[in-house]
Amino acid sequence: MQGSVAFILMVLLATVSVVRAEEIIRQGEMMNLERCIEISLMRHPNILAGRSTVDADLSRVGQSRANYYPQINLSSGYSRISPLTGTGSTSSTGSTVSTDSSFDQYSSSVSLNQNIYDFGRTPMQVKISRFNLDSSRMDLENTQDVVVLNVKQAYFGVLQAKRNRDVAADTV
Repeated sequence: MQGSVAFILMVLLATVSVVRAEEIIRQGEMMNLERCIEISLMRHPNILAGRSTVDADLSRVGQSRANYYPQINLSSGYSRISPLTGTGSTSSTGSTVSTDSSFDQYSSSVSLNQNIYDFGRTPMQVKISRFNLDSSRMDLENTQDVVVLNVKQAYFGVLQAKRNRDVAADTV
C-alpha cells in the first residue's frame, strides 16, 4: 500500500516537473543565446538561493533598525485561588464549616521602553547589517556572472560540436 502511494506521488511530481519544463521551453523552439541566458537567470538554483539570501539580509537590516524605536510589552495573567479543604471556621458544636471562598485573580501590565543611548551599539548593528546586505548582493551578482559565463560556454560548445559534426560529414 505504501509503495503504491509513493509510486503515485513520484508519477505526479514527475508530471508536474515536465509541465513546468514545457512552460519554459516550448516544443520545437530554437534557443538563441539570449533566451538561454534568460532561462538560466530565472531558474538556476544558486541564483534563487542568492536572491533568498539578499531578502533575508534585507529583513535583518530592518530588525537591527527596530532598536531605534520604542518597544511595547503587554502581559496578562489569570489564576483561580481556592482555599485548602478542611480550613474554615469552627462552629459552637465543634464541627468545621467549610467556607468555599475561591476567587479569580486577573492581572495585566503594559510597559513602554525606549532606548536612549547604548554607546553606539545600535548604529553599529545597523551598519554591519547593511554591510552584510551589500555582501550578499555582490555574491548574487557574482553568481549571476558565473552562470552567464557557463551558459555562454555551453552554448558555444554545442555550436562547435555541431560544426565539427558537419565538417566530419563533409570530409567523409
